Amino acid sequence: MAPVGDPRGLVAAIRPPARSRGLSRSAARTFRARTGARHAHDEDCTRCDGDRETYDAHDAKTPPPAVQPPADQAQVAELQQLVAESMQQTETLEEIDEQLAAQRQQAADEEARRQALAEREATQRAATLQALGTLRQAQALLATGNSDGVDEELAGAEAALSGRTQLDVDAAREALGRSDLFQAREYLVAALEERRALR
Repeated sequence: MAPVGDPRGLVAAIRPPARSRGLSRSAARTFRARTGARHAHDEDCTRCDGDRETYDAHDAKTPPPAVQPPADQAQVAELQQLVAESMQQTETLEEIDEQLAAQRQQAADEEARRQALAEREATQRAATLQALGTLRQAQALLATGNSDGVDEELAGAEAALSGRTQLDVDAAREALGRSDLFQAREYLVAALEERRALR
């Protein structure tokens, strides 16, 4: 230690060595950078607060970019293929529905035609049976020698008959026109026999 009376020696004793613990200036700066020390001020230093605010504002303004996962090309292609297959299946189902609708309409039309034909046949059969009943009544009247109103009845029955039966009824009316009741009755018998043979 320097003598008390020497001011230079006193200052030298108080001032710490520039290179304490054997560190150079560059090594000291590196040490301070690694330990986070900016300077020798304390925590209440306004300079430190300003630096912290500057760093905080910079961090808030520039968030780290989000990392996007790479697209899986195989998965995308598989999904596209599934969509295409689904659309194809939808079109196929629509075609099948259209075909079924057309078949149902065709079946309904055929059924309607069958019903109409059956109704016409039933109507014709009923008219024929009524006409044959008229022929029997006319024959019975002629057998008694009564011809009143027989020609009119035969005219109505003739429209419901066909073929040989209709021809026999027409011949019976001609015989009535000649007042030949016997001949008229013979034609009516032949007409009834002809119709019975057709059953």
